[in-house]
Amino acid sequence: MKIRTIAGATKETFQMNYVGNALIVLSPTGADLTDKVAVKVVPLGDGVLLDLDANGFTQVGINDRFKDSDANTALIAKLANGVIPQKVTDITIDNTDAAPVNVYMPVASKGNAYIQTFQQTILASSQSTFTDFSELHVDAMHDTDSQITIDFIDGSSHTYDKSELWALSSMKQSEWNGTIDNTEQRIRKVVLINPTECKIYSTRFAPVQNL
Repeated sequence: MKIRTIAGATKETFQMNYVGNALIVLSPTGADLTDKVAVKVVPLGDGVLLDLDANGFTQVGINDRFKDSDANTALIAKLANGVIPQKVTDITIDNTDAAPVNVYMPVASKGNAYIQTFQQTILASSQSTFTDFSELHVDAMHDTDSQITIDFIDGSSHTYDKSELWALSSMKQSEWNGTIDNTEQRIRKVVLINPTECKIYSTRFAPVQNL
């Protein structure tokens, strides 16, 4: 069910008494929300669970959404592997679109772990290493000059450029996107080199305190 409506061009913080499986922001008017909504979710006592700028919120939801050519009227970010009850939680929605948005936090069965999402800046021409993640969202990497090296736990390794990696994602859904999926824990390490500064978003499972 809908938990909040946020007016256009409005930033609002409110509290809920649980953490659901995901946070969904939906445009009731059919507006394209791409890069227009920033979100922050903080279960009190457990630290920051989700803190995404507008571009990050757009990126992290692509991997779990099949879409056609219609506008992106819904943005989605995973929060937990099931409902975490009795958790007072601050939720901040910054809606820069002119139209209002509706906020949902659906539940499905009982959970025992959070899904944290982190935002990290990769400096120009520097090397960044990522381990222990479930998803790595690298859509902001440069189209041709980036290097994405993936080491797998079986000892194999491959260096991709952005176009190659994005093309592989089209086998899963109708649009290309820059998500490296490690939910099956087949990846040991990812090394990223980008010629320009960019932001990367990663997700991982985290324990729930006082469960």
